[in-house]
Amino acid sequence: MKQQVQHHAPTHEQWRWPVDIASYDRHPLLYPAEQEELAKLIKHMDGKHNHWPRRAKTTLHRLVSPLEAVFDITDLQGKPRTAVMLSLLRQTYHLHRSFWGWSSHDWLEVLCQNNVEFHQRYRQPAAACRQHMLAVGYLLGGFTDFGSIGRFDQSALAKKVFGPDPVDVAIQQVSDTAARWGYGTSGTQHVLPNALCEVLLANQNPYLEALTLERVDEIRQWKIASYLKSYMVTLSRILVHLVIFTHSLDPLPMEMRWPAFRSSGQSTACAGWTLHHWPLNQGSTTISSRLVAGLQTFTQIFSLRSNGLVRSLLNTSLPPARWLSASG
Repeated sequence: MKQQVQHHAPTHEQWRWPVDIASYDRHPLLYPAEQEELAKLIKHMDGKHNHWPRRAKTTLHRLVSPLEAVFDITDLQGKPRTAVMLSLLRQTYHLHRSFWGWSSHDWLEVLCQNNVEFHQRYRQPAAACRQHMLAVGYLLGGFTDFGSIGRFDQSALAKKVFGPDPVDVAIQQVSDTAARWGYGTSGTQHVLPNALCEVLLANQNPYLEALTLERVDEIRQWKIASYLKSYMVTLSRILVHLVIFTHSLDPLPMEMRWPAFRSSGQSTACAGWTLHHWPLNQGSTTISSRLVAGLQTFTQIFSLRSNGLVRSLLNTSLPPARWLSASG
């Protein structure tokens, strides 16, 4: 009788980068034969040919092979695969450098500032192509300037480059805790997972156990979307609850976590933003619908000064359940 072999998922200490970068020739400049072959390939493909010359893949093997490895990981197939590869090789030709030598600015030029600009430039759907191009920048070029490329699905990118299993486990651990603390589906299924995956991507490891408080604090100082930054304290409190951190982050100074409100007429919107984004104190109970309704009524009655009142409540150590009594 054969003994069954059990396969255990790797720990955060056993996890390795998905691409064996050291196995490739990473010379930053193009060799003369590569520069010449790229010119021929681009001319050939611009002539509406839909197949690559046989010689091109041989001469350009040093450039094509690592791209193929990434696309195998991200499961990019068919015409989008060819389109993304050709777009990257075009940029390689114009820069006279292999992607191993691209700067963060070069990657920003390739990835574009947002999905609309990407579509206009490449005439390819951003949903089908941009994330895979971003995966190349991340896995081969170490690109992490996510705050400069507009909105994108951090969860989807993390699953592409790390594989879905470890990312799904991390998301479920964090989201389940947030749900028990009273966060709605918008927070637990969308914003918080994206905030978490932004941190995992920046940390270059899909495991929660690989995170440190100092690293998360460093990441939130980066140029990242404000709607994600506002969840970093919440994330750190959840990691305390999961016994990964011993203590949580301190809230950022007010000017770094609040949008600008230029008139008192926007104070109610400010309070609504607070209700949606304010992270619960670790261990606090679910906010009841009656409390939320009471806070909304309160901000409507005192609309001219609710902005300051809600901000002052945020600066206290009181849990949300005691806000109403404190404001009386």
